[in-house]
Amino acid sequence: MNETQGVSRDYERVKESLSHVYWIGGSAAAGKTTISRRLSEEFGFTHWSGDGRWIEHWQTATPERNPIAHRIGYTLNHGGSFDWFFGRSGQEIADDYVTMSRAEFEYAVDELARMPDERPIVVDAFLGFPELVLKVAEREKAVFLTCTDPFMRDTWKARATEGRPGFLPILKRQLDSCSDPGRALEAFVESNIIESRFVADDSLKEGATLIITGGRIGLDEAYAAVRRHFRLGA
Repeated sequence: MNETQGVSRDYERVKESLSHVYWIGGSAAAGKTTISRRLSEEFGFTHWSGDGRWIEHWQTATPERNPIAHRIGYTLNHGGSFDWFFGRSGQEIADDYVTMSRAEFEYAVDELARMPDERPIVVDAFLGFPELVLKVAEREKAVFLTCTDPFMRDTWKARATEGRPGFLPILKRQLDSCSDPGRALEAFVESNIIESRFVADDSLKEGATLIITGGRIGLDEAYAAVRRHFRLGA
């Protein structure tokens, strides 16, 4: 069974029930978390973080609904090597992340539907891409962020290096378990670049609003663009 097999939804009804939700989708390192948190602070929205949910679901995923995430969680819990995941091409890794993102989208929809709707929610959706998000969101309440390839490379190499800004211990732990951590990091970075291009291509295909940060515009300018798109404030 694949990640979304057996999931059947009335997406028009879901879209109506989630009309109070603003979606910020896109690739890693593009500023989704910074911008979504800033929106939540300025306008009093509830902030829903996709990053934390991914890690949680690695630990709780079942092999039936989300087999890749289940194997990641099993490897983390049992101290195994991640050669099976990172010891491949960037394209193969990216394909698995896109597959997992489909399952994560369904998890997100389930959780958001259970949350109170007294105030707006802003969703930071890692690898939330238009094909999925626009099933449950109006175009004026969904925006997608990517960044330039050089910025992506620099950001992830920093996040994998202890003492650098944004350092992620869980990523270093995964990479260090591989027989060739340097090669694993290169493949991982390449996968993120492929994912970023996938989001950009899907935005074009779906006619979605795409903002390119990290080497194109700064986060203040991107924040202003997101706010304008959502028609928030002056």
